[in-house]
Amino acid sequence: MKRFVNNLRGSLPSDFLLVCRQWTHVILHSPRQWTTILVDGWTIREQGIKVVLAKIKAHLRRSGSEPLNVIYATIDDPSLPPLEREDFNFYQVIIQRRKNKRKPSRLKQVGDLLSVLAGRDGKELQRWRSCILAWSAEPGWTECWWMSSCLHEPAPLLESLCFWNFTSGEQGVFSEAPVLKRLVTTGYYLQLGTDAPLPCIESADLIEGTLDSHYYSFGRMSNDLLHQLLEVRSLNILVLNGSLFSYMDIEPTLDFPNLINLRLEGDITLLFSLLWEVQMPRLSSLTLRLGSKTGHGALLHQLALADWPELSRLDLDLIKAGDSQWTLGKVESSVRLMLSTKETLRTVVGTAELEEMVKRWKRTIPSFLPRLDTIGVRDRLGLNE
Repeated sequence: MKRFVNNLRGSLPSDFLLVCRQWTHVILHSPRQWTTILVDGWTIREQGIKVVLAKIKAHLRRSGSEPLNVIYATIDDPSLPPLEREDFNFYQVIIQRRKNKRKPSRLKQVGDLLSVLAGRDGKELQRWRSCILAWSAEPGWTECWWMSSCLHEPAPLLESLCFWNFTSGEQGVFSEAPVLKRLVTTGYYLQLGTDAPLPCIESADLIEGTLDSHYYSFGRMSNDLLHQLLEVRSLNILVLNGSLFSYMDIEPTLDFPNLINLRLEGDITLLFSLLWEVQMPRLSSLTLRLGSKTGHGALLHQLALADWPELSRLDLDLIKAGDSQWTLGKVESSVRLMLSTKETLRTVVGTAELEEMVKRWKRTIPSFLPRLDTIGVRDRLGLNE
């Protein structure tokens, strides 16, 4: 995130206004040059909130009516002094108001920058085309409520949304996002404004993990959000350390009629206990990178019962960390059962050990995977076949 922010910081139009008179004229009269708005903790530390606020207003004004790309990254960098803010305490704010102390906490000032980006009654929010909201501190629920309250309005142009550890509070954000195509979110509670499935969503990444040592589990997010992703075409789910808080029962009635690519990585057994009952009639590519806590045999037995009539490609990797004696051969029967029930498979990708297994089964069992054309081996980094 810091490298990404630094690249943006070095390419903002305001940094080139003093190069020469011609450059100044071109930059000031090119609205598209001002459509990317960056708010980040490093700049706030170095230049102060007032300077950052002035830059936000300049971008909003000079971008005219062009769609906006918003990056709001208040990341805590342990290598730098703490971000200039006071710990937010809801009860302390109440006491301050009773004492007629009008000076707001510095943390709320940082949060107010998001309100400026959204505009009064969501006026600027209507221009957002892409958005990255990254927050690495641990705010309380009440604080999250007022920080996200400015995002409840419609976002008719929003195509790409990335939420890193940013909660939507009690009310769903972006009450209308009819053209949203791309969604990335970590496991902090997120709910979009509509209860209906998003019609244009093409890909979604749901990630459980850490950001700057703060851990965020899926919690309630997965159940609520998955129901809004029923029209998704590509779905990636990553569980980094298999917290018990990740456990959830997928409802058997949950269907993904348009899902083509599904990638599940980590200790997914804790997340999907009824995966084999989920209807995915158009699924053609399945990637399973199962972590050390996953019950490999039990899960593969379940997946053998799944009815995926168009599944043609499988990328399978089973990890059993902490057991030096563990080999893929210990779950050979489960792997064979899972593969033998998927007669439409044309490509299987995995480790060299899996390649040898599949080739042996092809030689000894004439009816095994009759359409299988390719058995690929992934390199150590999982980049090549």
